[in-house]
Amino acid sequence: MHSNKNEKYKAILAGIYMDDKDEALYSIDELKSLAEANDLEVGGEILQKKNKPDGSFYLGEGKVEELAEALKRCDAKLVIFDDELRSFQARNLSKRLKCRVLDRSELILDIFSNRARTKEAKLQVEVARLKYEMSRLQKMWTHFGRIDGSIGSRGMGETQLEIDKRRTRKRIDLLEKDLKKLVKTKSNESKSRQNIFKVALVGYTNAGKSTLLNVLAKTDVFTKNLLFATLDTTTRKINLGASYQFLMSDTVGFVRKLPHQLVASFHATLSEVKEADLLLYVIDFSDKEHLKHIETVEKVLQQIDADSKKTIIVFNKCDCLDDLDLLENQSKNLFQKNRDFVYISAQKGRGLEELKSKIKEYMDENRSSVTLAIPWDNSQAMTYVSKYAHILKEWHVEEKRVMEVKIEKKYIGKFRHFIREGLE
Repeated sequence: MHSNKNEKYKAILAGIYMDDKDEALYSIDELKSLAEANDLEVGGEILQKKNKPDGSFYLGEGKVEELAEALKRCDAKLVIFDDELRSFQARNLSKRLKCRVLDRSELILDIFSNRARTKEAKLQVEVARLKYEMSRLQKMWTHFGRIDGSIGSRGMGETQLEIDKRRTRKRIDLLEKDLKKLVKTKSNESKSRQNIFKVALVGYTNAGKSTLLNVLAKTDVFTKNLLFATLDTTTRKINLGASYQFLMSDTVGFVRKLPHQLVASFHATLSEVKEADLLLYVIDFSDKEHLKHIETVEKVLQQIDADSKKTIIVFNKCDCLDDLDLLENQSKNLFQKNRDFVYISAQKGRGLEELKSKIKEYMDENRSSVTLAIPWDNSQAMTYVSKYAHILKEWHVEEKRVMEVKIEKKYIGKFRHFIREGLE
C-alpha cells in the first residue's frame, strides 16, 4: 500500500449511513485520520444514504460510478470503506474500479502491522490478520456455496477454500503457540514485580496517554498527534517521593469499530490493564465526540474484565477549553459517582499535582504503617522487608533493628511476629 518516500498513495474514502449523517461524517473524518496515520493522502470522500448495503457492491450503482470518476479525477489508486466489506463485495469493487479496495478493519490491521516493534506485538497482529482473512474465507465459502453448490454436492470453489482455511488455521495455531510462550515469559516477569504498585493508562487513541507518561516519568516515549502512535506497551518506574514509587504502563489506545480479531489478539498486550492496581482513564474532553470515545473504551474494558477496577478519570487537554466549570459539571454526570476526577493538561503541566495526590491516596488505601522489630541475625525477615515494605525510619533497640515501614495490607501476615508498638 506504500509508494516511494517522495510520493504518497492517494485514497478515496467511502461509506453509507441510514439516518444519522453527523455520525457518518464523524466516522469518515476518523477514517481519514486513520488513513493519514498510515501515511496515505485522502483525495476525497463519498457518502450515500442507504437503508442497507448493496449485496454486490456495497454502494448503489450510481455511487459506484461516482466513485470511479472521483478516482480518475484525483488520480487515486485506493478506495477505503468505513465499514467491513464482504470478500466478494471487495472483489467486485476492485474489478469494477480497477484499483485496490480496503475496508476500515483492513486499514487498522495494516496500521498495527506497520507500527508493531516487539516480537509479541508482531505475532499478535499477524494472528489478528489471519483470523480476519479466515472469517472472509468462511463468508466466501458461504457465498459460493449459494451460487455454485446444490444439496448433496460441493460448490465449485469449495474444495480450494477448505484447503486455504486449513492452511490458515494451521498457521494461526503455530503463531498462537509462540505467543503463549512469550506471554508465559512475560507473566513470570510480572510475578517478580507483583509487590510493586502498578498503574495503567487507558483511553481512546490520541487522548494524550503517552504525553502524560513522559511528564510523570520524565522520559521520552514517542508521542505524535496521530492515531495509534503507541502500539507496544511501555512501562516506566515513577517516583513521587518517599514510599510512593510505582510502575506505570502506557497501553494501546482504543478506537471505534476496532476489529474484534484485534481485541482478542491484544488481550495479552492489555494484560497490564488487567493486572494494574489502578487505572488512569485518560479522556480528551476537547474532542466533540468524547462521549462516543467513552462508550468505546468502556466496552473494551468490559471485554477484558477490567471495568470494575479502581479508576481515576483524567480529563486531558483542558487548556483547549474555555469554560472549565462547565466541563466539571458535565463530566460528573458521565460516570458512576464513586469515581475520582482530575482535570489536567499533560502538555502544559496543569493539574498534575492534584493527579499525583490522588495516586498517592490510592496507594495508601492498600497499605498500613507499622513498626517492626527484627533481630539482627534474622536475614530472612530483612529479605521480606526489602521485598515487600518501604522503610520510612529506622533505629536500633538492644539486639534489634526497629523500623517504621509501609506495607501493602496483603503482605502484613508475613511480618505478624515482628510488629511492635511503643518502641523508641
